[in-house]
Amino acid sequence: MEPGRGLRPFDAAVAPDGNQLAFGSDRDGGRFDLWVQPLQEGEPVGPPRRLTEGPRTESNPRYSPDGRWIAYYEISEDNRDIWIAPVSGGNPVQFTDHPAADVHPAWSPDGSLLAFCLGPK
Repeated sequence: MEPGRGLRPFDAAVAPDGNQLAFGSDRDGGRFDLWVQPLQEGEPVGPPRRLTEGPRTESNPRYSPDGRWIAYYEISEDNRDIWIAPVSGGNPVQFTDHPAADVHPAWSPDGSLLAFCLGPK
């Protein structure tokens, strides 16, 4: 790992129950993936777990109100799409798929809707 890489977490979000933190990081070099850090009384407990391992950069994680899902956007060259991943692990699901820049996902209070900003291509 080259110096200065792997210690650059960004775009953190705390789970609704406060027991974990999701963040983007290039801790394994190359692209930025999403990671989940268990917390106890606001302090890290154990090592973080990689949540995504896609071929592109993932950013801006946001927990669903029930804490079971994380919405985020994936950066692919000049495009951004919204994805949803189960916090417990498993395959992410693509939520949007068009040429505009879909960014900054936000869950409705009951978790039934997902809003996001739509930017220019």
